[in-house]
Amino acid sequence: YKDAVWVDVQKPTEDEIRLIMEEFSVNPRVMNETVSPSLKSRVEMHKDYLYVILHFPVFRHSHTQETRQEVDFIVGRNFVITVRYDTIDAIEKFAKIIEVNSILDRGVEENCTTIIFFGIIGEIYHSLAYELEYIDSNITVIEQAIFDGREREMVLALSHVSRNLLNFKKSTDFHKEVLGSLDSFGKTIFDDHFSYHVRRIQ
Repeated sequence: YKDAVWVDVQKPTEDEIRLIMEEFSVNPRVMNETVSPSLKSRVEMHKDYLYVILHFPVFRHSHTQETRQEVDFIVGRNFVITVRYDTIDAIEKFAKIIEVNSILDRGVEENCTTIIFFGIIGEIYHSLAYELEYIDSNITVIEQAIFDGREREMVLALSHVSRNLLNFKKSTDFHKEVLGSLDSFGKTIFDDHFSYHVRRIQ
């Protein structure tokens, strides 16, 4: 759109990553990191772009046995690259939103890659509300079963819910730190709109 490009890469091969990173002049070390998942969420500032790794919990909308999904973002002034290792419903939904409704053409003098980047992140955070609703509905079922006198049967179910809540917390623990770094790093590469969007997401 205009001079902005969004490249979305799912389950990339090393050759695919290398070609894309070379095209956008991305540091080879970043290129090597995107080939496989990382251990924790974080953000790095490079000369002309930000490298952001975020992990998100997923239970209800997982397409695998994993309860955590990772998205790597490389955000430059006129490009956004997303690298993911699984189907992520929120990103698929955002892609459809862009196709149907041009959220980019808002008549505001704003960097299009900023809109794309925070549009994707906003959609992912929105999807987390559904994951929490899923956990909440499980708790409601468990409470009713306990009320009906089936406490013993619910021990395993309670353990499962506790594990999901713990995984949710572990997946999002570093987000506050990452968003704080995004705010300070983004000012050096982007305009004031970037900080506005970080604060809105926070």
